[in-house]
Amino acid sequence: MHRLTSILLIIGCSSKNSPSSVTNTATHDTGGADSGEVPDMEVIGEPVGLLGTEGPACESPDDRSAIPFEIAVERGDWGDQFTPWVDATAGRGWGLAVADFNGDGHLDVFLPNLGTDELFLNDETGTLRRIEGAIPESTRFDLDVDTNGVAATDIDGDGDVDLYLANRGPDRLLLNNGDASFEDISLDCGITEEDLDSISASWGHLDDDGLPDLFVSTYFMGIFPYEDLAAGLIPEGDPNKLYRNLGGGRFEDISHTLPDSTQATFAFAAGWHDVDLDGRSDLMVVNDLGPIVSPNQVLRNTGGALEDWADSSALDVSIYGMGLGVGDINADGAPDFLFSSWDDLIWMESDGEGDWFENSINRGLVSGWTDQNVGWGAEVMDLDNDGNLDVTVPFGAHLMDPIEQAYFETAIGLYNPDTQDNMVFQSTGQSFVEVSRDWGLNDGAKSRVLLPADINGDGWLDLIGRSLDEPARLHLARCGDANWLTISVHDTAPNTLGLGVKVEVISSVKTQVQTVTSGSTGIASSGPHRLHFGLGSAPSVDVRVHWLDGYTTTVTNVVADQHLEIRRL
Repeated sequence: MHRLTSILLIIGCSSKNSPSSVTNTATHDTGGADSGEVPDMEVIGEPVGLLGTEGPACESPDDRSAIPFEIAVERGDWGDQFTPWVDATAGRGWGLAVADFNGDGHLDVFLPNLGTDELFLNDETGTLRRIEGAIPESTRFDLDVDTNGVAATDIDGDGDVDLYLANRGPDRLLLNNGDASFEDISLDCGITEEDLDSISASWGHLDDDGLPDLFVSTYFMGIFPYEDLAAGLIPEGDPNKLYRNLGGGRFEDISHTLPDSTQATFAFAAGWHDVDLDGRSDLMVVNDLGPIVSPNQVLRNTGGALEDWADSSALDVSIYGMGLGVGDINADGAPDFLFSSWDDLIWMESDGEGDWFENSINRGLVSGWTDQNVGWGAEVMDLDNDGNLDVTVPFGAHLMDPIEQAYFETAIGLYNPDTQDNMVFQSTGQSFVEVSRDWGLNDGAKSRVLLPADINGDGWLDLIGRSLDEPARLHLARCGDANWLTISVHDTAPNTLGLGVKVEVISSVKTQVQTVTSGSTGIASSGPHRLHFGLGSAPSVDVRVHWLDGYTTTVTNVVADQHLEIRRL
């Protein structure tokens, strides 16, 4: 059981005249930490309310050394997932979403399937119960519509988590009624009814109104045009989509404002990230067929519009891009990017001067390529709570026509074995070591997703795997003796879930930076809004929150091993 440790309403010192007038300095009292006592928290800057819930004590930390994860099958209804029909394109389904859909503080799981989507609600122990009838039948009125991806956030500022379904066919927007039941508003909200092959969706802020805007990554509807490739032609993918949120559950299709280079790119994933560190969310787009059609792209946010900026940096790599991992691995405050691809893992590391360089080999992010060829949804997170970011890359066979597969093997040299093991890289602080077999995460399924989320609330990130040919897997982490902290930030409405808010966690050793995102990493999936930080041996840290409007809140002397909510007043 979790124990409530504090409910605080703290008014910080701030001025509403300009963001620059806010006091935002914070110090960490190492003397208090060394003596075993942590000084009282203090808030500087924008006024906030704080709610802290202590995590459970780890009863057997030594068990983690044997194997860090165990597969949980019979937890509630999780072992009895819906079995859809076999489909040559999507199999059992691609992505998933993890969020608190009913507002009880625990992370729930939404599984898009072929035929019947499933919502599993979570109690505080990580037991997942299927909720019948939560997803409206209108999402399945056309049996030819397959759901590939999903992105979850609060689209209308009422505080609950809504769902966007990226489909092979017309997409769907589902509005949360507040109790984890959903209403389909697709036909009235302004989302275009088009037969497109949508793969992923990502919510972010194109402008400064606090309402989340939407980018949809699309691929190619119909039979993949490998014959065009064989004939030396350059195929054109489905048009990517951009929607501006008008409020009240209404959207405007502004896809025509995308740069010409981004209109049709065979995009698999995209994410809203502040690439140029100007305080606005830019858009990183990962494209398949990069050497043939279009490289990866960075669309710089100029204040409500997007311009192609990739050729001004080294991020416009030409790969067969699939997934997107993001994390500040070198602690310089700028995002670093991991691109998964066919026969490639590309780690683009910030040089601290506004550009990036490829550093995969030096960091140890390489594969033996014996049974890993097609990498999908990359994620960068701290799996062992030591304060260093680790990496997961699920691998799985691409479902292809035999003639198409023969073309890729003979003409391009890209191989696609039926069995491909996932890869998990543990950070040593300076480089990575591949540990998937040691950690029991190297299944040979047609994997697409390994999404990190603390399902049972013990402060250790679990992993939820999605593959085309097997039920979704829940890999529960065994707890250890390292410290941790989770942070949920709530901005003023309409940005109730803190989307786009940047959080710094400052210890005496390093500063960690994360931003609240939705659908902006991995592939076809949407992780929690709650941020997770491994703290190693640090008993306390300072936390600095950068709100969307430029104001800041600093909370000093935050005790480790708790779930902390920071709510702007």
